Order: sequence, then structure tokens, then C-alpha cells
Amino acid sequence: MNNLTTFYIVRHGLTDWNVASKVQGHSDIPLNEIGEQQAKALGKKFHDKKFDLAFSSDLMRAKRTAEIVLLERKLEVLTTELLRERNFGNFEGKPGQALTAFRDLLSKLTDEEQAFLDNQVEHLC
Repeated sequence: MNNLTTFYIVRHGLTDWNVASKVQGHSDIPLNEIGEQQAKALGKKFHDKKFDLAFSSDLMRAKRTAEIVLLERKLEVLTTELLRERNFGNFEGKPGQALTAFRDLLSKLTDEEQAFLDNQVEHLC
């Protein structure tokens, strides 16, 4: 008897925001045509694999990827917010370079400046 459990972790297919190098986060962006084709190709790769359950983020790009991969299996995709990508707030929809520049700026803060900033963020939340 095999007591092993195998997990397959898959990233969603391509979106127009991926192509444009925009930060997605919680923004609910659909797959584009290439992303749908990627999911179909992955479904073919997994054709001989047995799946008992399938979980996905509730965001449409992730859920649709899982649905396409599992299409022939008639297996329901269970969604949850817990599997969402990080929330990037005001950076979502902006070029990825903007987030990188902001992270670089934060990394140059002194310990005192970082502590001050952390304190300010706590008061806002």
C-alpha cells in the first residue's frame, strides 16, 4: 500500500498584465489566449496523473487554469482566498519596475528609519 501523497503546484497561465510586466496581486485579471493554451498543454502533460482534489486561488486566472487542466476529469476546483497572490495595494496595475524601485528604496533605510516607518504603518492599520 502506498501511503505517499503527491502535490502538484502550478502557476496560472499567462495574462495580458504578465505580458505588460504589470503587478497583479489581488487584481482579478483573466488568462489571455496564450494562458489558456498553456493550461491545455499542461492538462495533456498531466493526462496520466490521478487527482483526488484540486485547490486554487479564487482569482479567475488561477481558477481558470485549474479548470482547463482538469477539464476531462470532471473534477471540481475548490477555491479559497488563502491561495491568493500577495496584495500589492497601490502598486497593482503599475509596471513591475515601480515595485522593484520601491523595494530598493526601502532596503536603503537605516534601522531607525525602518522602525519609524513600521511604527507609522501600525498606526494606519
